[in-house]
Amino acid sequence: MAMVLCAASAACGGPASSPDAAEDAASDGAMVMDAAVEREASVEPDATSGDGASVDAAVLAPVERATIARRTDSCVGAPTEFGAYGAITQYDRYALANPAWVGPSPTAVQVFAPVGGAATRPVLFYSHAFGGSDWTRVRSLIEFLVSNDYAVVFTPYATLGATVCQRYDTLWGGHSLAVDRLGARVGMDTTRVGFIGHSFGGGASPWLATEAVRARGWGSNGVFVMPNAPWYSFRMDAARWATLPASARLHVMVFADDTTNDHRIAIEDQWTPFSGAKQWITLVSDRNDACMLSADHVVPSTDSDRMDSVRFDALDTWGVWRHAHAVADCALRGRATACALIDGSNPLAQTAMGTWTSNGAPVARAQRSDAPTAPMPSSAYMFSVTQRSMYPCDGRGG
Repeated sequence: MAMVLCAASAACGGPASSPDAAEDAASDGAMVMDAAVEREASVEPDATSGDGASVDAAVLAPVERATIARRTDSCVGAPTEFGAYGAITQYDRYALANPAWVGPSPTAVQVFAPVGGAATRPVLFYSHAFGGSDWTRVRSLIEFLVSNDYAVVFTPYATLGATVCQRYDTLWGGHSLAVDRLGARVGMDTTRVGFIGHSFGGGASPWLATEAVRARGWGSNGVFVMPNAPWYSFRMDAARWATLPASARLHVMVFADDTTNDHRIAIEDQWTPFSGAKQWITLVSDRNDACMLSADHVVPSTDSDRMDSVRFDALDTWGVWRHAHAVADCALRGRATACALIDGSNPLAQTAMGTWTSNGAPVARAQRSDAPTAPMPSSAYMFSVTQRSMYPCDGRGG
């Protein structure tokens, strides 16, 4: 199936919050295609069956043992530290039916466990963009993180037929389930946890991190939140933010040519209310001959078993991968060189984006800011900072 991720539709950021609105949104072509991907993903034989308990018992054995495909961008040289693949070459993938799922076509929680490495390792929880329940869209990012000896949990949520809050609860239910069912088996150290999310998942990540700390006591030895191009953050107030330990880190990454989610959302919902150690990084577009780097909303959702075209480039390796690796190694492993890069004490290293292989010229640097602003007026974005009331989050939660 040919598909463009996050075309000009609600699939790029915020969902419809009522059945009537969901039906209206479904009329958009890109939404329909995203929903089709979700339905295809949900029929994997390892995902669910009529008897959820029996499936959970069965999937305690891995669905597959996979070899990590070590990808490189032919246009830009690969990073040599942070953003570089680690020593792990294989991983076991598990699939778990999620009892917290709300919506049609239940889709399995995916758990990726390094083969070899340390007896225990930190856990990274990935929350995908709206319409991105097919985990293979971010396969390369997941495999990269696993190669550096992190366990990764990918929890899908429904594109249609669920409210904002129900999607939050689906995410939390899946993340918790993965730890409860497989934590001991695959060596998850929940005293060290990170929450990475894109778009809708980026907006949800602060609440998920605070829930992990508040409800489960995770993150006592390290916790970070890394939202990419985030949509609105719900269920967050001053008391919630205060549940994060003083050592928690926030690493916001946005994309200069993203016209989907207003950068003011990230500023108002995450950057401003978080009082701890934080960094703001903006990736920018660049071009060299036939090589093009587009810093738009779909970074890093760049590969899929169900897409005819794949765009993998240095915005993945030097941008999202490198910074995710560094913030994880800093916050969860206390690695001094990682902290120096994340803290901005070495700004040239922090904003480096590599060199073009054709002529050795530097790629346009990322931008860091201690006082971020949006590059365009709110009217230029599909989801502006003023539209939050159109997508209320009512429901269970904590």
